[in-house]
Amino acid sequence: MLGRRSLVVLWGRDQGANNVLDLVEKSVKEQGIWTLRIPGLNSAISEEHRSVALHASAVVLGVSGNVPEAKFAYGLLAQNPKLAGKIVFIEDFPTSNGTQDPLLRSMGSALHLCAILPSAPNAPELSVYRQVHTVGYPDHWIPAIENIRFGIEARKSGGIRKRRRGGVGSCFVGRDEVIIYVSGFSGFTAGYLRQIMEIEKVLGVPVVIHYRAHPSEQNRPELSQVIKERDALLEGRWEIANQEISDAGRDSDPRLIGVSDITVANPGHVSTFFAGSLRKKMVCIMEFLENKDVGSSSYDYRFAGFRTHLIESFSDLLQAVKALLDDGSPESKNLAEKQRLNTIPFDPQNPPSYGKNVVDVIKNLI
Repeated sequence: MLGRRSLVVLWGRDQGANNVLDLVEKSVKEQGIWTLRIPGLNSAISEEHRSVALHASAVVLGVSGNVPEAKFAYGLLAQNPKLAGKIVFIEDFPTSNGTQDPLLRSMGSALHLCAILPSAPNAPELSVYRQVHTVGYPDHWIPAIENIRFGIEARKSGGIRKRRRGGVGSCFVGRDEVIIYVSGFSGFTAGYLRQIMEIEKVLGVPVVIHYRAHPSEQNRPELSQVIKERDALLEGRWEIANQEISDAGRDSDPRLIGVSDITVANPGHVSTFFAGSLRKKMVCIMEFLENKDVGSSSYDYRFAGFRTHLIESFSDLLQAVKALLDDGSPESKNLAEKQRLNTIPFDPQNPPSYGKNVVDVIKNLI
């Protein structure tokens, strides 16, 4: 039952965790509950904030890479065992729930999990956490879906233009031309880009390969050389010229997915969940992943293969693209059937209530 001075503390380390914590914080405040949002995005937790969290009514934590939130929760429970049952971990990506972390597993009976999708009968989180609550997909997935639709309609209109990077003029993309969108991620190498660009030489049709860098690379001096090498490769190459598509901030990624014939992406890209709902063709390459990525996440990256065309390495990419460009190929038919069977339903008339649903869980704990 809510007390007059209930306090909910929220913290997450990475961007994904903070995206969903934003939703929860907003809903908590709407309920008139006091909140403390500990700064995330690689910031250290101050002793003052740690002290406040020790006496909170509930603590809500994200699940970041390497799960630093588990260490924070462990320290809180060690100093205040009464917090057992009042610490809630929340997913920002389906099945990425920290169960691979030994420290989290050791105290799982004191923790709750708010999951995006219902757990499979043998899912590890069911045996790790005290209780698992299904809260639905995050609210910001709906705008992403709408932006993919925006891109689809823009492509159908025939109004998509292309330009040479570094140039001034532009021209329309022909209806017989193929648009391949490459959705970048932090540290995307020039080597990756060079291999993808090889597609242009062998498809036998005009190709626009549009690369978009991930926003998280901004203001990171250690990536300056990687970015410089990519820019050199891209100079003078065709790219999408429409500003409302390619220069629309966070909306650009889903809009470019909508415009493209095929998207090339990391298997961990969240768009793998909703691109399939709109039957967009996406190739995910396991070679993009490093061992440390796989080891630090509880997400099974091969799960992306339920809604995309999953391949092991770049050596498989050309054949995959050729096959998917033919709607009658076995690969295209197989992808369409997978997407039909594994679509997450989205209803714009009944938008998600991720934050509210998490708050409902919290209210039952305090």
